[in-house]
Amino acid sequence: MDSANAIAFKVNDVLKAQSIARSVGYSLDNYLYIKSWITSQGYLYQDIQMVKSLMYIILLLVVAVACFNIVSTLVMAVNEKRGDIAILKTMGAGKWTLRFIFIVQGAFNGFVGCLLGAMMGIYIALNLTELITHLEALLGHKFLSGDIYFIDFLPSQINYNQVIIITLLAFVMSVLATIYPAWRASNIKPAQELGYSH
Repeated sequence: MDSANAIAFKVNDVLKAQSIARSVGYSLDNYLYIKSWITSQGYLYQDIQMVKSLMYIILLLVVAVACFNIVSTLVMAVNEKRGDIAILKTMGAGKWTLRFIFIVQGAFNGFVGCLLGAMMGIYIALNLTELITHLEALLGHKFLSGDIYFIDFLPSQINYNQVIIITLLAFVMSVLATIYPAWRASNIKPAQELGYSH
């Protein structure tokens, strides 16, 4: 008697392949060995998910370092321009005016940096395979060999919602990083900086 000893089927949602395979197996009367791509190649997916989680942490650290650079740059600008700030205060510039000047300067730097970073990130993600191919040709070493791995390229998918959220968060952090230098600039005492006595 002819009978099937295996069945194979395609699913629309690849992430639900294991649960769908189980439900199909349980609906049949015969004993079956259930196997999906998650069973055979799931380790790769788990590695990608782990790398994705680590990338969020790395990205946060990169943004934090960039914010620290903004703080240090503005603090140095305050130290270099103490005399000019004192003159502005003697000419009638208020504390909030000085704070606004430094916040705007830091926000502009942050805006340009976030915009350029987002554009470069999108470009690299869209052309990742080509860039890796050029790098392999330049170094003479193949990072992903088709003989070892089942893919010989780096797939990438851009989630524009996440790009927008990360860019906006980076910009907000860069603006917040300007508050301390701006506060420090506004508290400069003109009498001390210009050599006058009380």
